[in-house]
Amino acid sequence: SEMCIRDSTHTDLANLKRELVEADCQGLITFLQPDRTLDDYVGQEGVKRWLRQDIALWNKGRIHALPKGYLISGPVGTGKTFLVECLAGEAGVPVVRLGNFRDKWVGSTEGNLEKIFRLLHALGRCIVFIDEADQALGKRDGGSGDSGVSGRIYSMMAEEMSRRSNRGKILWVLATSRPDLVEVDLKRPGRIDVKIPVFPAAGPEACYALLKSLASRQNIALPENLPAGLKFPSQLTPGAAESLAVRLTRLVHADELTPEVALARVVADYRPAVSPVIIEAQIDLAIAECSDASFIPDEFAGR
Repeated sequence: SEMCIRDSTHTDLANLKRELVEADCQGLITFLQPDRTLDDYVGQEGVKRWLRQDIALWNKGRIHALPKGYLISGPVGTGKTFLVECLAGEAGVPVVRLGNFRDKWVGSTEGNLEKIFRLLHALGRCIVFIDEADQALGKRDGGSGDSGVSGRIYSMMAEEMSRRSNRGKILWVLATSRPDLVEVDLKRPGRIDVKIPVFPAAGPEACYALLKSLASRQNIALPENLPAGLKFPSQLTPGAAESLAVRLTRLVHADELTPEVALARVVADYRPAVSPVIIEAQIDLAIAECSDASFIPDEFAGR
């Protein structure tokens, strides 16, 4: 009973902190509302095992065994944001996403960033998610086109991310399809310690299993195994698979086709939204940045 009261009090205090931060943030940060866990993320068991170990260490207070940050990289549509949402639901801590803190007035951008840092510290423990990190974090040499704002953003972010007192309190998560464009100093150990690649489904069977799983969420039952003779894509990102599932659902409900006929139609009409050449290049970039070989599925090992 005493433990329940203590846990309830801790939760109430955490919620109060969050409400105060939300009231003061003025759109500079937004809170993600995770309703899923790593169980909802399909595949890449090595990545999920590592993340769960880090969460367990965090909950036990073993902060010196924790990374300061993650870099999640992979092709467009591979579910980088989805992985962060699953991590957030598993960790049970506030997850904030940086809003647009840039301003046209001299000094306002830097002031907004300083306010963001104060708000993050007020939360106690949190995950900070920065999407499109290659564009959001500035450049060491910002040039003269923006009066040096980009360079100052870079310097402020670099200093904050390397602050030793933040370990175990602020966990930085950067996501990008172009990790090569993130400044080397920002993704070095001591700022970003773990670099996680995410990949498309590889092989027709794996791609079909992904689509079948998404279709089942709409109560559309596809055949258990890939139908013979169906030329299914051999590489499919979760984003592309979701688009196929939407088209499949539309054909079933709007045109009243059977799931099997609708499946054949969407596969015949499928055209990749992103060039396979670009996808392959982004896969190679993600592998090049990877910090642990166990993160790379067998289908992509040895590239």
